[in-house]
Amino acid sequence: FINFTNELLQQYFNEVIFEHEAELYRKEGIQWDPLDFPDNRAIVDMVGGKAPPGILPMLDEECMTIGGKSEQWCSKLQRAHGANKHFQAVKLRQSNFVVNHFAGPVEYAAK
Repeated sequence: FINFTNELLQQYFNEVIFEHEAELYRKEGIQWDPLDFPDNRAIVDMVGGKAPPGILPMLDEECMTIGGKSEQWCSKLQRAHGANKHFQAVKLRQSNFVVNHFAGPVEYAAK
């Protein structure tokens, strides 16, 4: 799941670079709004978080369930993350879903 790795790298970049910039602005007395900097924490939590369970932990759980199926996993994802602005169900393909990553939307097929 390379896109999750990219999200983690983006989050690290945001934290390191923007925190460094914030410190420089503070030292130089420059006014700025911290909301101007992007934050992808919600996406990282939705994909890999533990509470509520993220997409990958839910996949692990489904794989350990006797008789677990991709369709069941997608249904569980829709119930757990359907209201999240970074998640979309694909109506015509019930075993597919979209994650609105920091870099843009990606459709995944659970097969």
